[in-house]
Amino acid sequence: MSLQQKSIMINGKNIINERPQIVVPIISSQEEAILKECEQIVSKKPDLIEWRADFFTDLADVEKVKHIIGELKLIAQEIPIIFTIRSVREGGQEISLDEDGVVRLLISVSRDAKVDFVDFELSNKASNLQKLKEVTDQSGTQLIVSYHNFQQTPPKEFITKTFADMQKAGANLAKLAAMPQSFSDVVTLLQCTEEANQQLDVPIISMSMGDIGVVSRVVGWQFGSVFTFAIGSQSSAPGQVPIEDLRQLIAKAKIS
Repeated sequence: MSLQQKSIMINGKNIINERPQIVVPIISSQEEAILKECEQIVSKKPDLIEWRADFFTDLADVEKVKHIIGELKLIAQEIPIIFTIRSVREGGQEISLDEDGVVRLLISVSRDAKVDFVDFELSNKASNLQKLKEVTDQSGTQLIVSYHNFQQTPPKEFITKTFADMQKAGANLAKLAAMPQSFSDVVTLLQCTEEANQQLDVPIISMSMGDIGVVSRVVGWQFGSVFTFAIGSQSSAPGQVPIEDLRQLIAKAKIS
């Protein structure tokens, strides 16, 4: 299936188009700093903003989280927001919530705060993923099902199966990020991305992390990855580059 046949509808508009969508993360820990960071990011005109809420010190306060989302939406205006609580096992911060608590919070922000996207890892319990899927289907929130490996790039067979499992689990988008040990690992991930894009119905997000993997953030879209991640203010993963530099690299690669 080609990218032109795939869609992610936000505010009645398909955001998948003829160029990669650049996502910029917010990783501050306090409300005032979070909102200030968002203002700085918005001035750089990203396509999407990701709030990495696992960095937030008051994550257990559901009402405060929903309040901040409301403020972020006012600042971001038409820029869609991804709400992410990355687990420690996949590179996130230590938080006070267990997995069930995370699911309850994701359900609440999907249903009540109406975030555009939530990210939930495939490694979580299938029952929790199903609960979240039922709510996001009702609320219209797009569900990103993800996998992150900060140690290595898994074999091709594992990557291919993981993308397929994400679609089976109900993902609206399937995301996989891995750490390469060599450039051949980057090639493997790009090949798997291209195959998954052709074989699956859902849009694919993929990236190789670290210095070796930077090229995947620039050319991954040519293989079917619809989002790429950049630094607006602070980096949330190894290998991210400033949004200004990423735009220039993409332009030089003639992906525009």
